[in-house]
Amino acid sequence: MWLCKLNERGMLRRSFVPPEAIRDLRSLTRTRSRLAQDQIRHQNRVEKVLEDALLKISVVISGLFGSGGRRFPGALVAGETSPAALAALGDRRLKATQQQLADALTGRFREVHAFEAGMHLRLIDTINDEIARLDARIEEQLASIPGVAPACNRLRADRRRARARLRRRR
Repeated sequence: MWLCKLNERGMLRRSFVPPEAIRDLRSLTRTRSRLAQDQIRHQNRVEKVLEDALLKISVVISGLFGSGGRRFPGALVAGETSPAALAALGDRRLKATQQQLADALTGRFREVHAFEAGMHLRLIDTINDEIARLDARIEEQLASIPGVAPACNRLRADRRRARARLRRRR
């Protein structure tokens, strides 16, 4: 009640309402953030399913969902259960040896584990696709805001150059 009286007498400052383009950008980035959280939640569920099957792959591979590690859950879901065959999927960039991989991939991976892990892997792929679509839309939105787009593009180009330098060093 007292706020109404203060407002009637002109004693309250108006609140800031950003322009529509900024509000839209905030909405898109909020959605992207929530999707990224969902993606991580599903990745953790896949690791939980693998641990439930007595597969300790996350102990020998630091990035189970990176380019080198994603092959293992995919092969398990596809029906490959031989530890030696799964260990052969290991990339030369992995620090773990074939024997360490085979030991970590020895467990009791059953059909129910394959079903659950497959479902989560499909959800992760879907979320990744939606995040890519959101990234493109966010870029469009940034380009429509005057004075913002060149700085963001410059930062993005700097990041790309830095990643390329790191790849060359390896």
